[in-house]
Amino acid sequence: CVVVDPDADRLVLIDENGEILSEEFLLPLIARSLKQQNTKGTIVVNLSTSRMIDEAVKDSALIVLRSAVGERNVVQTMKTHEAIFGGEGSGSTIDPQVHYGRDSLVGIVHIINLLRSQDKSISELVDTIPKLTMKKLILHDMTDERYHKLVGDIAEKVRQKPSCVVSRIDGFHVSTKEWWLHIR
Repeated sequence: CVVVDPDADRLVLIDENGEILSEEFLLPLIARSLKQQNTKGTIVVNLSTSRMIDEAVKDSALIVLRSAVGERNVVQTMKTHEAIFGGEGSGSTIDPQVHYGRDSLVGIVHIINLLRSQDKSISELVDTIPKLTMKKLILHDMTDERYHKLVGDIAEKVRQKPSCVVSRIDGFHVSTKEWWLHIR
């Protein structure tokens, strides 16, 4: 079963047991489908999308690139890198073979193709993706001053760790092999 929002640009899957799946599973499932088809190319997602997609494309000819959050940013990065697919962990899918816009119907078609190519249920397919913990917080009392202090404090700590990669293309993003943090 699928659920789309009123303008049909976002998609959430419901498995055969009635469990509503996190929208973060959509792109990794589609990436698995592309991997099984031996597809080569780039998939663009935003900095806040779960790393489950990176796990889904391991040992394939697919590359995951990250953009700033927002459809416009994902699309621009897709065009720049001639990506074959894109989206955001919020349940959006963008397939340039159809058009450069979020489209839940495109996501549904990719999920149907995945299900048709497998002898597995959606829950069984989800079970093949490593579960990664993701926590999203909204800090309502965050002033500009507090934001800059928080980012400055974290930046100072990560400067001392060569394994940390910092990006400022959208707020403050720091990542290591084991974890990532995105403040925006």
